[in-house]
Amino acid sequence: MEVKITKLDEKVVEKYNEVAKANSAELVFPPVQFEIVAKTTNTDGTTKEQSINKFSNYVERVMEIPSGVDPSKITTGVVFNADGTYSHVPTEVYQKNGKWYARLNSMTNSDYSVIWNPVTVKSVEHHWAKDAVNDMASRLVVFNAESFEPDKAITRADFAEYIVRALGLYREGSKHENNFKDVTATDARILGILIANEYGIVSGDMLMEHLEEITRLQEKKQWLCTKEP
Repeated sequence: MEVKITKLDEKVVEKYNEVAKANSAELVFPPVQFEIVAKTTNTDGTTKEQSINKFSNYVERVMEIPSGVDPSKITTGVVFNADGTYSHVPTEVYQKNGKWYARLNSMTNSDYSVIWNPVTVKSVEHHWAKDAVNDMASRLVVFNAESFEPDKAITRADFAEYIVRALGLYREGSKHENNFKDVTATDARILGILIANEYGIVSGDMLMEHLEEITRLQEKKQWLCTKEP
């Protein structure tokens, strides 16, 4: 097994910077490509490489934060999707031997960076969950910051999407099998639902009932399922 870290073409970096700016965010430093490959040696001495694009568990990517970059200005790590957008991945910023690092956890090969993306959710300005909600919105977990209502019950579909975004599983533009009769291509949360189903976070006997309000028991069940993604 070998980990390859590659600098990206300037045009690609420029494109990613434009995408970040369009979303009122900022790339803290240029993105890089992380790729894990399996190497085998043939009997004639030649080697063959096979890229591993998806993993069953998190794989860490550690990025050294350049000197001069304020680590407190790092909101979260992001993975760039095939369609040019980006999604949150679980991230830890830490210091070791006088240097700062960002540890990103993901289950796919791709291009990665970290962003500065402070978001303020107006509806929680005087709410007890203000800090937590603003943090989740800044990390791209709360997808509906402008319409978010902290005391309103949410649907099974919304909760499924919050979960997959928080776990760094959400990939805009990705394709997944639909096993539910009541989930259609026009459903706003279809991608989150299908990803959650693929990883065993949600299930159902051909029916998702995704527009129903989620119960505490269902929330707990889905959360427990994330322990074994």
